[in-house]
Amino acid sequence: MGCQVLRIIWIGRQLLNNQIVGRHEEEDEETVLPADY
Repeated sequence: MGCQVLRIIWIGRQLLNNQIVGRHEEEDEETVLPADY
């Protein structure tokens, strides 16, 4: 059971990361990241 839960959480994080990256790429393609990023 524990392995399945960790796998679901990991997949969820991957999907969220993909959505966040996609949004940033769509919004601004050539903007420079802040120095404190």
